[in-house]
Amino acid sequence: MLDYLTAANTYGFARADGRHGSLGRFIAAVAGWRQRRRLAGELYALNDRMLEDIGISRWEIELIVNSPNRDSSDRVVKCCR
Repeated sequence: MLDYLTAANTYGFARADGRHGSLGRFIAAVAGWRQRRRLAGELYALNDRMLEDIGISRWEIELIVNSPNRDSSDRVVKCCR
């Protein structure tokens, strides 16, 4: 039976040095997209009063969800305008 790294290398998912191949980058991109869609759905489900309580407007949801301003725990850091 092949170990995980050997199988992953065969399919381009991971390399022995810990870097990901093109399939790994694609899977990570899809996972990130799904996470951002889930976050947007949760924010859109809030009413305007709740959004106001956390300091955002409904029109800012897509900007916040797709923001490159993230801290190390992948939380969005709202920047000054």
